[in-house]
Amino acid sequence: MKKRVVSVLLAAALSASLFAGCGGSGESTKKEEGAVEETKKESTAVDINDEEAWKKEPMYGKTLVVGYSGASCTGACYVADLVGFYEEEGVDVEVIRNGGNSTDIMTGLSSGKFVLTENHISAATVPIANGIEATMVGTAQTGCQSLYVLSDSEYKTTKDLIGKNVNVIHGVGSQDHNIILRFMAKDGLAANDYNFVSTEASAVVQGMKNGEIDASLLPDMFAYSFVKDGTLRYIRSITWDDDFKEEPCCTILMNTKFMKENPITAKKMARATAKASAWIDTHIEEATQVMMDNDLVTGDMEKLSYLHRTYDWTVTNEKCEATLKNIIKDYKELGILKDSLNEEEFFSELWYPILSQEELDEVWTEGEQFVLE
Repeated sequence: MKKRVVSVLLAAALSASLFAGCGGSGESTKKEEGAVEETKKESTAVDINDEEAWKKEPMYGKTLVVGYSGASCTGACYVADLVGFYEEEGVDVEVIRNGGNSTDIMTGLSSGKFVLTENHISAATVPIANGIEATMVGTAQTGCQSLYVLSDSEYKTTKDLIGKNVNVIHGVGSQDHNIILRFMAKDGLAANDYNFVSTEASAVVQGMKNGEIDASLLPDMFAYSFVKDGTLRYIRSITWDDDFKEEPCCTILMNTKFMKENPITAKKMARATAKASAWIDTHIEEATQVMMDNDLVTGDMEKLSYLHRTYDWTVTNEKCEATLKNIIKDYKELGILKDSLNEEEFFSELWYPILSQEELDEVWTEGEQFVLE
């Protein structure tokens, strides 16, 4: 069956329905901000060695479900299980593959189908603003997606695509769309300067060759072979461009209710995941082999290890906080989040780092020194 490219109108009414956010103001906002900040301080002060306190938590001694999205860039939460980091923390987990659909990932996390996952900031921010019970508790990694065109095309910059068909695999309102909108905003373009279209990844290159698509945001992992054989090249990237490459693309997320009711368990799980990130970052080939052996990724070692090296798997809390604040600001200006949204209040709701930077540094050192037997 011939795959067709479906045009998507960037209508104001649709945007309003897709991008509904939340707001806050006045004295209640200030009180809530103070309460949240105090709770954050308490979260990093939790003593993971207090066995008696741990035993009182509702999920103590139970098997905890971790959701893996299917992409290696969000695979530290799975690798942590494969190499025994959860076990080291005394936590029993079961990892389930929840597919790459970000809506399903966020819904599954909110419903308690699993208690921890890693996901795109661009995919998680709006659902959390809309009431999804999820919180970003730590950093995951940078990079992984870029805006691609045919190598022999005339397009060199985002401005060259004004009035052209730009593909977003998951449609308007998706993480792909949000990333492209930030490219456009950074480059002085308006959200309606592109004609956004939508087709699945497998049809993108043919769509470009047929003239139906002029550019598409693609995972670098998918585009790699097309770049290598000279078919595609990128013109804007969150992986390689200076104004994006240090921003975390993804974060560790937890079910909010679970996190609040089980602070020691949550901290142990965050430690295990962060330790896995540091091990991957400093043992690329070995970690990539583990991923390949357990079907987290497909492809050859040359491709996978090259791409895994383009990510920074140990992004500091400071960089993540700065990124989230920039994204909230950008999303408000783009209409992705409501203009009435209180930025400070929402940031406090969105970001709840379980590990202080000092604790992260210690855990990262443990990950770097880990020897897989």
